[in-house]
Amino acid sequence: MPKVYDDSWIYIFLLSSFTCLYDALSTQNITIQNELICLNLFVLPIILLVSNIINYKYDYKVSIKGIIISLIILFVINVIIDFSLGNIYNYENLFYEMIALFITEIINLIIYTFLFKHTNRGYILITINYILDIVFYYFITTLFNLKEITLNTFLKDYFIFIIGNTLSIIIISIFDKVLIKSYESSKKWIPKIIKKRT
Repeated sequence: MPKVYDDSWIYIFLLSSFTCLYDALSTQNITIQNELICLNLFVLPIILLVSNIINYKYDYKVSIKGIIISLIILFVINVIIDFSLGNIYNYENLFYEMIALFITEIINLIIYTFLFKHTNRGYILITINYILDIVFYYFITTLFNLKEITLNTFLKDYFIFIIGNTLSIIIISIFDKVLIKSYESSKKWIPKIIKKRT
């Protein structure tokens, strides 16, 4: 039987690209109803989607490897940019962001793996998983910024964050279901092609 090409690096590269995009957009905002909304808000669900695809297509070990590599690349790129521009940068916030992303992606990985092993992987369950991941992420980042948060701004920012991500998660969940279904279909005909060639 011919050796099957391992294309996991493509997905890991994609995960790293979206992780870096998330960081790059952390300082970019748009105004809706007189409220500032950070653009990276809409990238986090995509990061979780790519991580889940890696988990499903390969296994959780490859997914964890991809998460770690993407965060290392994020840190290295920040260091290179700051060094080339001669900036003296405080990496405390970056480390907080990396820790929050790592914990959120691991939680997502655990829940997603459980859903695939013990449920029928319904659209509603997948959507709830993504929403829970976003809630965990906001909770973790809140812990890192307790000194800068007041109750009024916290509640307002919390609902903006969750509602904004829920809208994007609905779309991401559809992509998740479609991509997984298409991959399951491809597994049925790819072995037949390999068998014919052999």
